[in-house]
Amino acid sequence: MNPELSIIIVNWNGRKLLEDCLNNISNFPPSCNYELIVIDNDSHDDSVAWLEKKKSELGDRLMLIPNNENVGFGRANNQGMSVSKAKYFFLLNSDAFVSSNAIDTLLEDFDRDPKIGVVAPKLLNADMTLQPSVYRNPPTAWEILVIGLRLYKLMPRKIRSNLLLGPFWPHNERKRVRFASGAALLVRREVYDEVGGFDSSFHMYGEDQEFSLRIIRAGWQIVFCPSAEVVHLGAKSTIARWGQTERNTKFLAGYLHFQELSLTKLEFILNCIAAVFVILLEKLWRSILRRPSDDIDASFQVYLRFLRVNLRFRDQEDSSD
Repeated sequence: MNPELSIIIVNWNGRKLLEDCLNNISNFPPSCNYELIVIDNDSHDDSVAWLEKKKSELGDRLMLIPNNENVGFGRANNQGMSVSKAKYFFLLNSDAFVSSNAIDTLLEDFDRDPKIGVVAPKLLNADMTLQPSVYRNPPTAWEILVIGLRLYKLMPRKIRSNLLLGPFWPHNERKRVRFASGAALLVRREVYDEVGGFDSSFHMYGEDQEFSLRIIRAGWQIVFCPSAEVVHLGAKSTIARWGQTERNTKFLAGYLHFQELSLTKLEFILNCIAAVFVILLEKLWRSILRRPSDDIDASFQVYLRFLRVNLRFRDQEDSSD
């Protein structure tokens, strides 16, 4: 008998976190029949050996997919979804921990409407403060300017909250959204069958935003469910792999790659110009205050790289007409 739910977890050199994650699921399991699918992205710690030992304990409940290279977050999740026979997929980061009844609460939300394709929980930091996980999608130039120039301070709090979401919204109500973080997502199988999984051109970062937008554009709903809570530590393995500055630039590159795929070329270029304008003003302000700007200099170079590629492509199109 096929399980009703597959809990899909991607691991890379995170054996201790993974152990805590699986123990957490064991402590707060869903009430339905479920399986665990763990995809290991060529870890060099003792993750695979530990998982093989764990599999001998859990039997058919645990499926291990070991990769001989790090294929990235999205492609690894796709591997898990492709082998699952379950009705629902719960995509869960290895550094995310569900609260009591959280998975059941997410599953129950699907009963409200057959067009609900994805349900997302409220994410909390380790200290139980809110971790913003719902954002506008796709981004626009006006949004970049309003946030970057801090013009949102001129808005009434309620308008700011509903218009901008993210850190401006308290994440305190059930809401249809256009993007929710991929750290913990419950996905209906029919969504995967119709729109496919994550875009394999992403290695890490941006793929969940592109996936969300593709789901919305196909006519499905994404619902944020605040009564289901998940603690997400966030970026533990990536910071260990790259360091903070390099992680930030890779995050930005993924974010811009998402925009390249999802927006018209004009929309993408306008977004980049708006962001560069904000960065230059911030750099000027820091220069006046004699503060370092290495972090925004790195971001500026990423934007310039993407702008050069896209403007050059635009020029080639114009010259061929």
